[in-house]
Amino acid sequence: VTILLSEEGVSHWRDVVSELYCYVGMLRYYCESQGQEGGGLPCWIYEELRSIYEVAHRFADEQPPEDFAVDLAEECSPWGKIPPSRLLDASGLLFEYDPDTICNLINGYFHPSNARVDMASTYF
Repeated sequence: VTILLSEEGVSHWRDVVSELYCYVGMLRYYCESQGQEGGGLPCWIYEELRSIYEVAHRFADEQPPEDFAVDLAEECSPWGKIPPSRLLDASGLLFEYDPDTICNLINGYFHPSNARVDMASTYF
């Protein structure tokens, strides 16, 4: 997760991280209610994110050739499992809605106990 903060936001970075985990908690709640009737991660959250990714991809700045080559080599790695037809846009777009994978990632990886917060700022 990458969060860009204003000068005032930097002074409240702990609050921002706390709000992030509140949001993750809401997503976790939806995932845990998946077994109940009408439960599960709402599709509208995914659709909103997909729209944001599409706009960002469409209007992205052109990156230097050496950065592009590194990114492409990473996409070709065996653990990436990206089909050749998606090598150029796979890292910048979302495709199929898969609530089970989303819930697995939220429950397995998004915990404050295994988080690392890196903060870079010119305001210090």
